Amino acid sequence: MASGRTDLAWKHCVSVDGKTRKLKCKYCEKLLIGGVYKLKHHLTGTSKDVGACVSVLEDVKKSMLDTVLNLQWSLLSKSISIEESNIGQT
Repeated sequence: MASGRTDLAWKHCVSVDGKTRKLKCKYCEKLLIGGVYKLKHHLTGTSKDVGACVSVLEDVKKSMLDTVLNLQWSLLSKSISIEESNIGQT
């Protein structure tokens, strides 16, 4: 992968077209379209939009799950914060 891609998920895939949207899982070789977002959900098995990887190592699965959960928590926290500030303005 090109330098500058700091997300840990990049070490678990190969870019098919040299870009960031088409990736191939290093564990099962499944082609994923949707970037590292889809790759993380593929590795963790947390999304209905992409099948779970059956060959991923358990420590990789846990690491990616931690990452996905942290991102979701961060987005939820931001959403709650925005709603609370909007309520305070009325």
